[in-house]
Amino acid sequence: MALGPGPVVVALALASAIPAPFPLSALRADAMAARAFDYWILRAGRTPAEVRALAASVSADDEAKGCRTEADFEIVLGLESATEANSAAAWRADRETAAQLERDGEALRAKALAGEQVDGRYVSRNVQDFVKQAQAARTPRARAVIERVAVDQAGLSISAPGNPTPGVERRIALRSKHRYCVVARDNAEWLKAEIKSHGWFTLSADGPEADRAAWLIVQHSDHDPAFQREALALLTRLKDQNETNKRNYAYLYDRLAANEGRNQLYATQARCRAGRREPHPAVEDPQGLETRRAAMGLETLEAYYARWGACPKD
Repeated sequence: MALGPGPVVVALALASAIPAPFPLSALRADAMAARAFDYWILRAGRTPAEVRALAASVSADDEAKGCRTEADFEIVLGLESATEANSAAAWRADRETAAQLERDGEALRAKALAGEQVDGRYVSRNVQDFVKQAQAARTPRARAVIERVAVDQAGLSISAPGNPTPGVERRIALRSKHRYCVVARDNAEWLKAEIKSHGWFTLSADGPEADRAAWLIVQHSDHDPAFQREALALLTRLKDQNETNKRNYAYLYDRLAANEGRNQLYATQARCRAGRREPHPAVEDPQGLETRRAAMGLETLEAYYARWGACPKD
């Protein structure tokens, strides 16, 4: 007579079928704990859709709601990655690899922002150029705004050697996006206060590098269109006084128009379609486009598109 499983075996089987508790409140209060938590254990007794639902319950990282807290970001990253990995071993290996790459990236970025020469394959030479500009800035406030743009440009530049797994690539991409969200908003708030107290960074007082740096911060403030409109009004006046680069005005005008669903004037915003680059959104008065571009110091549209390179084939 065959005997069934003993009571201990049955109890263990039942326990393994019960979803592990998710200490959401505790993790949201401690970013380090949120990063270290083993999110794979939440897969036990849950479908990937149910784990994604846990991630969706955490505050969104989008333009309307702002950036997640560091703890919330770690929770969402852990949950989403757990739904995409094929096994516990793969998930944990991806986490360790990505964490090491992040540490390497932070170290290289710190060196670059301190003015040390680093490998341009890993940290954009653009970052190092801004650091040099900050060191040679005319005024303390000019140096401050350029340094902020250097940080803005110093995204997660490290990439995995060889062929990284999709899990590692996604972790790095999500962390880079979160970092950009935090830096862009911090820079925008700083610049708004600086403009309110001291005005724009003009060519005559602060130099072209500071003027460009301030404009870049505004360009990256899509989360705050009211601020972009205020800055555009400032640049409208300053461009006529030759106190800002007219190119900055043109780019900001088109970016704001595109974000608001209006036609652009200078065709600085574009997309690839059917293998060709084209203005997007459409251009107001296309017949006068090249004249307007020339008046803003922009090259011809053909030359502009040539600098971007060929569109990918569909």
